[in-house]
Amino acid sequence: MANSNSVNNCRLEGIHASSGISFGRAFVVKIEELEIPKVAIEVDILEQEVDRFENILDQTRSEIINLRDDVAKNLGESEAEIFDAHLLVLEDQALISETIKEVQDTLFNIEFCFHKVCQRYIVFFSSMEDEYLRERVVDIKDVSRRVLSNLMGQVKFDICKWASDSILVGQDLVPSMALELQKSNILAFVTELGTRTSHSSIMARTMEIPAVVGCEQITKKVYSGDFLIVDGDEGIVIVNPSEDTLSEYRVIQRKRAVIQERFDSSVSQPSETIDGKHLKLMANVEGIEDIPRVNSFKADGIGLYRTEALFLKHGEFPSEEIQFQEYRKIVENLNKGIVIVRTLDLGGDKTLEGHKSLRNEINPFLGFRAIRFCLKNHPIFKEQLRAILRASAYGKVKIMFPMISGVTELIEANKLLNEIKEELHGLSIPFDQNIPVGVMVEIPSVVFSLDILAPHCDFFSIGSNDLIQYLFAIDRGNEMVADLYQPTHPSLLRVLKQIIDSAKNLGKEIGICGEIGGDPLFTSLLFGMGIDYLSMSPSRLSEVRYLVQHLLLEDARKLSATVLEMGDTTEIMDSLKTFYSEKMGEAFENS
Repeated sequence: MANSNSVNNCRLEGIHASSGISFGRAFVVKIEELEIPKVAIEVDILEQEVDRFENILDQTRSEIINLRDDVAKNLGESEAEIFDAHLLVLEDQALISETIKEVQDTLFNIEFCFHKVCQRYIVFFSSMEDEYLRERVVDIKDVSRRVLSNLMGQVKFDICKWASDSILVGQDLVPSMALELQKSNILAFVTELGTRTSHSSIMARTMEIPAVVGCEQITKKVYSGDFLIVDGDEGIVIVNPSEDTLSEYRVIQRKRAVIQERFDSSVSQPSETIDGKHLKLMANVEGIEDIPRVNSFKADGIGLYRTEALFLKHGEFPSEEIQFQEYRKIVENLNKGIVIVRTLDLGGDKTLEGHKSLRNEINPFLGFRAIRFCLKNHPIFKEQLRAILRASAYGKVKIMFPMISGVTELIEANKLLNEIKEELHGLSIPFDQNIPVGVMVEIPSVVFSLDILAPHCDFFSIGSNDLIQYLFAIDRGNEMVADLYQPTHPSLLRVLKQIIDSAKNLGKEIGICGEIGGDPLFTSLLFGMGIDYLSMSPSRLSEVRYLVQHLLLEDARKLSATVLEMGDTTEIMDSLKTFYSEKMGEAFENS
């Protein structure tokens, strides 16, 4: 039953983190702060206190490893990587040594000293401007709470028992809690904190349950027992809805299910327009665990394999053999098409703890990342190139270099690639001698020099996320300027058209693997501009394929010509939405 203080038919808004609509009773989790004892200790038991701390760290490490194995088994390797960050916290020698020093200097109990040191870390990371670093606070909080609970001998809360068949509401969803939810029949969740890239959002999409994050003060407005509607598509939560509102959302839910079924039915047919023109639809992946979904949606191949995911998973630079085995599995298990392997794109918000050159930059997105890092670290780069070349003997593979800003970088990268080819040839190790090489177009300088790069590469791929960021001088992770990140800006559309036309004139294949490549509102526009292929998250393939199957190429070309004459972002977006609705009318009819 709802609390007497509950509100009725109250609409709250947040960030849509995972699609779908769910109805159910709320289970509100308010994790109270642990009461940390502060006890003076004698010098003669100091060594025992340190030993107790180290034993608890080992115990906690074992717990997290077991959690990681459980997640890898039930959800996949990419989701299990969340706990690698937790293990790194436990292995942080600075944190451990500072805690021991705090005990030695103050002669207070280990719980109090560990908590004190962790709070310093939390305050430090919370003050960082970089969103990725700020989100590491969640890892520190989760691990420190687990260590403190073990130190204090506390019994852990069984969330599976209490949250099953409910909608979980909380301030945040730490990774270990998300794992426990995976074992229960949780209907959806809503949190006060989080972004679309936070651990909780990733977990929700993997579990395929609706989720809304960033819903301010939700734990103060909702009580356990309240009936909720969670609309993960729109980022809306309705508390104790009226019968009319509930009926309305049940209708919406049924309609969306019917529409998705129609989209999914398109998978058995090729992505060809009504007039028989084929548009290649490829998938973006991060590892072998993504391949089953790529195959089930019958993608035309992999348009972007983000190899840095393997490096981040290991928390270090994996050996050539580890890389080779991963690349080979992906190539061998893909049912159709090629695998475009993007070389290491570390830097920016993707850093490795063990490599100081990848940290503490004032402007990391404008700094030492991607091909810049690789060309300054030849041994690391060559290991990856060797692994990719060896994998090319097992299927169709292309290599793609990220963040190229000019021809000098491309020539140097090709030179290293040719050196590896000669090494492998001398050792009689098989590989594709004519493996195609591509360049990501994501830095404005490349837009105006494709003709200079063309003699040294085989294809181009537009990285729209970074291209928008660099074109408009916008940090897309900065909420203060997020409204300026506009994919329908006339300047961007003109740049896209220029890139596509230039590539065509040079006889080079041109694709796009950024977010707009998987946005159905942009499909017809990009196809009309002449794009050769789109690469996207596997979950978007069926909707985009359905749209292509209900499209005439000539109509897409007319849309492109019309939109390129417009000068207002809102007007452009309205035109794209109208065109989409007209072409998808059949999908939405009688649903």
